[in-house]
Amino acid sequence: MLGNRASKSSFDGTITLSTAYTSSIVIGRATGAKRAGQSFIIPVEGTFNLQQVSYGVAKVGTHPTGYLYAYIYTDDSGLPGTSLGYVRVSHLNVSTQQDNVEQFMFNGSIQLSGLTRYWIVAATSYTSTSYYYLVKKGATDYEDGTMATYDPWTILDQSTIAFRASVRVT
Repeated sequence: MLGNRASKSSFDGTITLSTAYTSSIVIGRATGAKRAGQSFIIPVEGTFNLQQVSYGVAKVGTHPTGYLYAYIYTDDSGLPGTSLGYVRVSHLNVSTQQDNVEQFMFNGSIQLSGLTRYWIVAATSYTSTSYYYLVKKGATDYEDGTMATYDPWTILDQSTIAFRASVRVT
């Protein structure tokens, strides 16, 4: 179901998936998922350039190593399909604060179509006893999204959780 559709002229280019924090999903721990995904839909027709993806994430432990990624995937029957590209940040730049929001700048490098489902996929290149909390929220009001974890992809209860995330397009 497509939620509150806007006209292209009234669409400000931002899709907010969730802004609240209630709990988290672990990614990058040796015994946990290395990836988690959140679907979204640009609510108007047209072609858009992806500018930025932001999501809530906090580093746990003394020093997770490697990189933290934001991928954009196509949708494949309700699960992440093919990667369209990614941006990464060094673990050194990620905060330990639960209210931290990392920004991944795509700067127009990926084109997205309106009224089409895509996935933000948060991933890490390393698994250890130091890891990341991916911030999520309960009782989401974002009705066009689904959340999944990887190994293999498994849908989580979409009525109760969503990434604390946003997407900006132009």
